[in-house]
Amino acid sequence: MLRGAPGEVEPTALRRALPDEYLPVSPRQMRQAWRRLRRMERRGPRTEPDLDATLAQIARDGVFLGPALVARRTNVERLLLLVDRHGSMTPFQVMTRRLVETARRGGRLAHVGVWYFDNTPFELDAGLAVHSEGAGSELVLLRDVLSAGPRAVTGALVVSDAGAARGTYSTERIEATRRFLGELRAQLRRVAWINPVPRHRWPGTSAQAVRAVVPMFEADRAGLDAALRVLRGRRPHPHGGP
Repeated sequence: MLRGAPGEVEPTALRRALPDEYLPVSPRQMRQAWRRLRRMERRGPRTEPDLDATLAQIARDGVFLGPALVARRTNVERLLLLVDRHGSMTPFQVMTRRLVETARRGGRLAHVGVWYFDNTPFELDAGLAVHSEGAGSELVLLRDVLSAGPRAVTGALVVSDAGAARGTYSTERIEATRRFLGELRAQLRRVAWINPVPRHRWPGTSAQAVRAVVPMFEADRAGLDAALRVLRGRRPHPHGGP
């Protein structure tokens, strides 16, 4: 049996997408934010001179035999992006597409895994499922996505209006979202949420209830910075910022 998340009639006005100049956070600011999400380790062949080790070798042997080498420091951070993409999220597709593009092409992350859902992940008999990318996307069990990913993946960023775009409060959606977050947290240490709807529209909607169980931020520069602070294991600044 396949059961989707609670459906709602989509107003024609919600079909419009915004050009880049109207985004609350620019692609350049997105790239800057992603680059703060880093965990540096030395990996690969030894190609960089190690001054301390070279000096220690000279002191030990009394002669310079050539520079000691170490592997380059590289960002090994791997990110999981879970994006709500249809229905009330239609007006925000330009923004979500830019988030994905900048994370992959300008974020300097080791890997970015992107999966999609509609309102909440689908509920199959076998468990929660999300869509893979591409025109011929398939449903994949969320637990398989999490177990197949590298152990280095420590956090996930969810992007969804959580019901705030239409101003609705749905107990069913809230419970489905809690199950979704519970499955994420069973495998990942850090989860944050970006909501493209302004904060003042969250009260009285499902987003307000979801915000009580996951760090949720607006989709502006301060909000993205704050969400990535959570994924870095830090407390977000009260007013955003890196």
